[in-house]
Order: sequence, then structure tokens, then C-alpha cells
Amino acid sequence: MRENPVNMREFKYQVTKAEERVGGLMNEIEFRDRKSYPGLEGGPFEVLIRAGELIDQIPSIVFASILFALAAIINLGHWQEVVILYIFFLGDWVLMALLPVARISFGPSKSPVLMLAFLR
Repeated sequence: MRENPVNMREFKYQVTKAEERVGGLMNEIEFRDRKSYPGLEGGPFEVLIRAGELIDQIPSIVFASILFALAAIINLGHWQEVVILYIFFLGDWVLMALLPVARISFGPSKSPVLMLAFLR
């Protein structure tokens, strides 16, 4: 297969220009001011993941108490609404706990339920 010398020369020119652009870009990037790097300990995302792991280590009875306290704080004295909201929180928890049984999702259940409770 013969290549056209004009096209090959143009191709080499385009590759050289592309390399110059990438090389120039890499020379402009400075990493001195970065406080964290993705995938390393101490980054902002890793801190959130670790917080979720700590929430999932809370014993179930304590976690249920936290959900009840959150429902009580939100409704301040309206006990009928506290009970209804607490039932919703427990329903979220049961549904999240049943996801692995249904083979839909295999993540933790407590940290997403707590996030849903705060968002309600």
C-alpha cells in the first residue's frame, strides 16, 4: 500500500502541532497549590466516604433513636406528625435495607437514610 507523500507530510505536521499544544498545556499546569489529589487520603470526597462509613457503624437501635430525635426536632411538639414522619424514616430504612435482598443495590443503608431524613 503506497502512501501519498504529501498527505503523510501533512499528517506529520498535524501530529507535531498537536504535540506542541499538549506539551504547552502540560507546562502551564502547576500542582504546587493543590491541597489534595484525587484518590489519596484526606481529599474532600474521601472525607465524605469515611463519614458515611462511620454512620453505617452506628448500632441500629441508636440509629433508630437518631431518626426519632430528628423527627421530633422537625415537628416540635406535634406528636402525631412526629410519629408519621418517624414511620416514613423507618420505611425509607426498610426499603434501603431490602435493596440487597432484591439484588438491586448493594451499598450501605444507614447513611443514605440519614441523608433522606435531613432532606425531608
